[in-house]
Amino acid sequence: MDTNNYLPEEPEKRRVIMVLSRQELSQLEIDAESDNSARELLLNRQVSLLDDSAKDDSSLIKKLRNSGLLNPGTILIQSPYDPSDYAEVSNASYSFAQAKCINFTNLCGLLGAKKITVEHMEMKSFDKKTKVAAKADTSGGGANVEVESYARDKMEKAIMIEEEYDPSEPNIEEARSFLMENQWLSDAHMKGLIFKREKGIRIKKHKFVLSLTEESQKNLKVAFSLNLPQNPSIPIVGKLNANLEQTKKETFDFSLEINVEFW
Repeated sequence: MDTNNYLPEEPEKRRVIMVLSRQELSQLEIDAESDNSARELLLNRQVSLLDDSAKDDSSLIKKLRNSGLLNPGTILIQSPYDPSDYAEVSNASYSFAQAKCINFTNLCGLLGAKKITVEHMEMKSFDKKTKVAAKADTSGGGANVEVESYARDKMEKAIMIEEEYDPSEPNIEEARSFLMENQWLSDAHMKGLIFKREKGIRIKKHKFVLSLTEESQKNLKVAFSLNLPQNPSIPIVGKLNANLEQTKKETFDFSLEINVEFW
């Protein structure tokens, strides 16, 4: 792992960025000689540790600094759609869900859609084992219910979709290029829509379930799996660990039941 004033060019080496002070990074390197968790963190090939005072002039570090994300004690998660975009860990699933919705509506516009509507949003626990109520009832109190209600309300505000388009011909090449640019080539629904429109199949309505968080969870899981050192000589790392644990409890899997209508 690099702990210098720069970030690796390879996106896979910075799925997670942890911002620390130069002093904290130096202490972590000292602790790694006797602390397995510190050593594991330093050797993690998907995580980059970054000095908050990094002087590197790269466009990525400039972008992070201009976005106000280079504060000590910050954990950043890489966007699954653009490896140069990052969000603070507690906001990552919402920020990237919003990006996915914007990309999705843009793709539908390129394919000559008439109207996009959302019929239902479903949320499950992060491990996908527990289905959460469609709308949490907070009248009975309880921390879990309040967390679920807060997460649902926050996601609903982030991903509001209600769009209608004027008649237009599908632009298949632009749609395919857009899909590649945003790293969606493995999405069966997106490829299926392009195929139908390209082949002239007169589809009027396409109804399906769109996961909002499937892609972003891959990088979030990298952060959640970290075993951060508990050495009191680096108190901020303990705060980072607490932040990760709290965020994990407040992270859910969201999906939308969507109708796309065509002319």
